[in-house]
Amino acid sequence: MFKRLYHSVHSRPLLDLAKPETRILSHALSKFVPKYGFSDRSIQNALLDLGYSNNGLVSVFKMNGHSDPVMSLINHHLLSQRQNLTLELEHLSTFKSETSKLKHLVTKRLLGNAPIIDHLHEALSYMILPSNMVASMAELHNLSDDISIYAGDRSNDFAWYSKRLALSTVYVQGELCMLKDTSEGFAHTIDFVTKRLDEIESLGYAYNSVEEWGGFTLMSTVNLIKSQLVRG
Repeated sequence: MFKRLYHSVHSRPLLDLAKPETRILSHALSKFVPKYGFSDRSIQNALLDLGYSNNGLVSVFKMNGHSDPVMSLINHHLLSQRQNLTLELEHLSTFKSETSKLKHLVTKRLLGNAPIIDHLHEALSYMILPSNMVASMAELHNLSDDISIYAGDRSNDFAWYSKRLALSTVYVQGELCMLKDTSEGFAHTIDFVTKRLDEIESLGYAYNSVEEWGGFTLMSTVNLIKSQLVRG
């Protein structure tokens, strides 16, 4: 279930840039994923490009805490983009409301998918495999928690859970929208997410019925992703 986390906006970096595996995965993500996708091939090319032995593939994903290299590479993308949101903190003072800050942060995070947009479909498909689902949902909720805190949320009790579950759902809907978005700068996706966040604000995050709460469960989020990916 959604676990409440407490941290400051000055939490330690999510990625240790001093570690070899971080350097390898970063190189794979920036140079080879746009061409070869989230695949063993991208990591293997990064290893060779940086002068490592191809046998180093096994040690890379083991050190990164995942059971396979593909999920390790996907997770690196997720952590990198979540960490990049800290670069936006100094700009948030220009936004007056919590919702306007949420819109800015969610937009920035979604646009972080632009370099790998041709492979976002495969990443989402891989993340919702049974073996990866728990870790993927945990990272999604970590993202929602970070964005909420950066935006100034100080809610407690049920409101805390409601906000983050709603934000997680909107973010997933935004990524699914991106898959079919051909507008310049993903303008359609940004407009869609902006309207959804306005709708949620108008509700005051007041999800009081079982039906409303059920709309934001982990499984409903997974099923939403599955249904959209099947439609292509």
